[in-house]
Amino acid sequence: KTAGFAACSHEHFCSVCHCTRSHQGYGDTNYHSWKCRTDADCWSAAESYHQVATPESRLNEFNKTGVRWSELLCLPYFDIACCIVVDSMHNLFLGLIKVLE
Repeated sequence: KTAGFAACSHEHFCSVCHCTRSHQGYGDTNYHSWKCRTDADCWSAAESYHQVATPESRLNEFNKTGVRWSELLCLPYFDIACCIVVDSMHNLFLGLIKVLE
């Protein structure tokens, strides 16, 4: 969350790719089919989030992409797509994500 990404329970749970819970989901391990997030994608989403004024609008922007503004983006060397530990995969391997069907 420090980097501005959504939690593992969000629709856009992955900080590495654009897979969502409803499309590809937790069970898709074919990483060749994943569309990876880029620094430019994340910056664009974070700036859109940062520019809206109301909390409702920010929530709508966040729900579209799973990315919020983070102060880490102010660091000139920070590449948000490459410098973040993959929490989602860590949670999967620990068994912390429970999918209720």
